[in-house]
Amino acid sequence: MQASESLHTERGAEGFSSLGILIENTTGDPPSASDVKTWIKAYAVTFPVLADPEKAVFNVYVPSPVLPTSLVIDRAGIIRMRLQGTTDDTATEAKLRAAIDEALKSSASGG
Repeated sequence: MQASESLHTERGAEGFSSLGILIENTTGDPPSASDVKTWIKAYAVTFPVLADPEKAVFNVYVPSPVLPTSLVIDRAGIIRMRLQGTTDDTATEAKLRAAIDEALKSSASGG
């Protein structure tokens, strides 16, 4: 979660945004708005977090249910990278940053 928060803060001015999708609460039940607020506070994030109790968004973007899953999606809606597992190690965060660079460059050039 630290990598997502750092990237959201560092790259926001360039058009990048992190988005969290909460598919269950701490007891495994569908999340409520209150669960989202609790999650945001627990992880100290400033990026938007969506409650997806029916997993409608999640099922479109995450074909195999591995949590956490991180996606880099460009402005055209193209998935540039899918990472399953934590992004809070140096090597994985570097890959994520490179994919974001590519997505922002591609978006800026129109392709």
